[in-house]
Amino acid sequence: MDMTTKEGVKISSDRCQDLIFEGDEIYYVRVKVGTNGFMKMNADGTGVTEVFAEENVYVTGVEKIGNTYYFVKNPAIGYKTLYTYTVGDTKATNLKLKAFEMVIVGEKIYYYDDTANALKRCDKNGENAETLVSNVDINDLCVNGTTVYYSMQAKTVGLYAYNTQTGANAKISDLVADGMRIIDGKLWFINTAVNYIETGGMDIPNHKGSVQGETIVYLGDGKLYCYDGVKVEKK
Repeated sequence: MDMTTKEGVKISSDRCQDLIFEGDEIYYVRVKVGTNGFMKMNADGTGVTEVFAEENVYVTGVEKIGNTYYFVKNPAIGYKTLYTYTVGDTKATNLKLKAFEMVIVGEKIYYYDDTANALKRCDKNGENAETLVSNVDINDLCVNGTTVYYSMQAKTVGLYAYNTQTGANAKISDLVADGMRIIDGKLWFINTAVNYIETGGMDIPNHKGSVQGETIVYLGDGKLYCYDGVKVEKK
């Protein structure tokens, strides 16, 4: 999308997630029925090639450091786990840590362990895991320097900032965020998330949903927002 004209152009028919922009190339996870794979393409959508795929990859999050990928693989429902893969390896390595979302800051992996409802961190080899923030329900993570931004879609809904140097943890907005990206030092995100909770028929302000056994709750207005380090504004 052109940030000046706000006009968008479709460059791929793939269902893409976890986009990584590196020079004139875009790395992403291609979502397909049965399996996902690491892909790359030129910034104009041409030159699509497969970087890595194995049976039932089911990638749900990825970070790229040089030629090494760190990602969350979901081989079966309820078994999301951290893996790493370096280009040229025959297969990915299981770091044996439960995770839902993850980002990398320096030599540390920051990740959301949805089985423990905790924001955690560990070394890039999976060792020395520790809990940083407990009682959280995170739907998205993003990093900017020494700050890890995370969005809560339940418990205490909102956008939070965790300082990796001081350990300070602060709520910066009541908005839930998805698709968070850092552009020119600012945090951009879409005010939306999908949550699955039982409301008991109660109305939840600013939420929309339908009941099919469980309540499917759609949070947010679906608009683009920006946080400049001081305030959050709708764009």
